[in-house]
Amino acid sequence: MGPIAIISPEASQNTIAGLKKNDIMPVTITPSPDVVRPLTGHPDLQVFYSNGKLFCQKNTDTTFLKKIESHAEIIVCDSALSSRYPGDIPFNVACTG
Repeated sequence: MGPIAIISPEASQNTIAGLKKNDIMPVTITPSPDVVRPLTGHPDLQVFYSNGKLFCQKNTDTTFLKKIESHAEIIVCDSALSSRYPGDIPFNVACTG
């Protein structure tokens, strides 16, 4: 089981080809109907990965989660996305240090 990259459904074919060329499996996140376009397919709004754990909002598509469950421990949080800031960014974070 190699590394994966969670990507937008709007990722270019060049991006997908580059990931595959480097033995990284692209996994497309399901667009969220809970945020406004063009944010629907932004992975950083729906999930956050750190230290082998994938934190996700409670309405994350289960089909998407099944694709990555062998790559990370999935933790479904109580947060749900909404169309208005800051409800559209609960997982838009950075891990430092």
